[in-house]
Amino acid sequence: MMLLLMNQMQNKGKGKEKVKVDIGMADFYKYYCNTTFKEKIKNKIVVHHNSVYNVKRSLYGEIIEFFHSRITDEIMLDNFEFKLPARLGILSIKKRKPKLRLDEDGKVINTMPVDWKATKELWEEDPESKESKKLVRHLNEHTNGFINKWCYDTYTATFKNKTVYKFRPTRTLKRGFCQILKDPNLNLNYYLK
Repeated sequence: MMLLLMNQMQNKGKGKEKVKVDIGMADFYKYYCNTTFKEKIKNKIVVHHNSVYNVKRSLYGEIIEFFHSRITDEIMLDNFEFKLPARLGILSIKKRKPKLRLDEDGKVINTMPVDWKATKELWEEDPESKESKKLVRHLNEHTNGFINKWCYDTYTATFKNKTVYKFRPTRTLKRGFCQILKDPNLNLNYYLK
């Protein structure tokens, strides 16, 4: 049994496994149907087929996708802080300037992101750098040295166990954000963290 659990926890391939959720889009659509154009009269469910709010599952998904894309565009392009309903927190993008530090032994601690492509090229050319594990870092010249990240702020939230929850953007959202940051025509200035 323990071996089975260990196999399920291992990552397959390069990326992390899909996050399994308890409640998904089908559940949201079912809730929407039950609260909008269906009602319970004398312990029987009555469906109002001629209701304006009676939409198919595919159209419901398109509406949700459009709504989410507009919110993310506002956050990424206009530095918008999206306050989640029911006081669940604030979703935004923040920037910070990484600083070099010295540890107790006098070694430099660099928190800049690693450029793995350039690092692997360096290791192929120079085996000594691979043995000493030298890393090539991104300088983020396109953002004036700042690191920009999605931020889920739960300071104003009113639910219990706030520290357990976190926001992890999807891969497509990360890629779109990278393209926006690297676009020289856009002048983005996010709030400092």
